[in-house]
Amino acid sequence: MSEPLDLSVFRDLPDEARLWIHGFPEPLSPDAAALVTRRLRAFATTWVSHGKPVTSASLFLENRFLMTSAWCRDGLSGCSVDSYFRVLKELRDGRGLDPLDTSLVYYRNQAGAVTCCPHLEFYDLVEKGQVRLDTPVFDTLIGTLGALREKGIEVPYGASWHRRTYGEPGIAGEAASAVTATGV
Repeated sequence: MSEPLDLSVFRDLPDEARLWIHGFPEPLSPDAAALVTRRLRAFATTWVSHGKPVTSASLFLENRFLMTSAWCRDGLSGCSVDSYFRVLKELRDGRGLDPLDTSLVYYRNQAGAVTCCPHLEFYDLVEKGQVRLDTPVFDTLIGTLGALREKGIEVPYGASWHRRTYGEPGIAGEAASAVTATGV
């Protein structure tokens, strides 16, 4: 697992603040990360929900993950959330930076680098035993800042929702061995 997250950028936000974690298919260059940061800072100064200011903060992790947390005393309206996603769509459509691809699963490879692949490919990696119980995976589905503070984004496969979804590592390999051993 990586070092503990420095979440100090979120210090002014309560645990119940909404959280969105967006993965980028490739690591962002420093210029691309700066562009995203500038655009989100500009947006944050005008972000409102039912006419009331939204308190927000964003953080990059490993040049792969954009974490944005937002809170408004009276709650976030659907329109205010939509306005945030419009900014991300502009970055995708205008700059080729796609933080909205939800078809990818993020994990650390054996060399320790963050990588990603489509869901079905990840399932195959699990079946083949290339993903183990101790393989670090990234939970991009965390929905509140409190949950992020409590457990972080990076967890072992064996302790993640990924295990419930994709199954036990190496089942395909074990099943093949069992068939060969019994002569079936």
